[in-house]
Amino acid sequence: MKSTVARRKVSFDLLFLLLRHAMSRLLSGSTCRGEPLEKLCIMIYYPVEVRFQDLDAFGHVNNAIFLSYCEQSRVRFYDALFPLKSALDFPFLIVHAELDYKRPVTILDEVEVGITVSRIGGGSWDFRYEVRNRKDGSIHCIARTVQAYWDHEKKSTGPINPELRKGLENALEAAE
Repeated sequence: MKSTVARRKVSFDLLFLLLRHAMSRLLSGSTCRGEPLEKLCIMIYYPVEVRFQDLDAFGHVNNAIFLSYCEQSRVRFYDALFPLKSALDFPFLIVHAELDYKRPVTILDEVEVGITVSRIGGGSWDFRYEVRNRKDGSIHCIARTVQAYWDHEKKSTGPINPELRKGLENALEAAE
């Protein structure tokens, strides 16, 4: 009973976040993929701290660090759907990542990373990300990762389990 109540609370919290971000994006006139406003999708944004160690010799965030920023939002997003208790609670592997850099991030920038589910297959799904400036909304990077379902007990990939699929489908439906 307690876990059902906790899951409902997480679902309501996720729904509230999705609605808040949808209104914010609608009012700002921006979209998550640079598409026309009628193709608006909903992303949940998480603030990310730009650390001195993230910088390269040119004084901006090294390109590889953007994947770490995406990872931070992915962990928070997954934890909102399924509260984490251990590292084994992540039933997936990253099998593909792609990033499109738009503009550099410096130590003075305040950034946040948006995440949304953009595709669900039989044994894998996609997350899309947007690294943007919290002050002016400008886009620094757009990214996509493909996750493959991983069964820790069998130590193999396979079809997405029903509970995870339902959570991903709910997030995908809310984002469309």
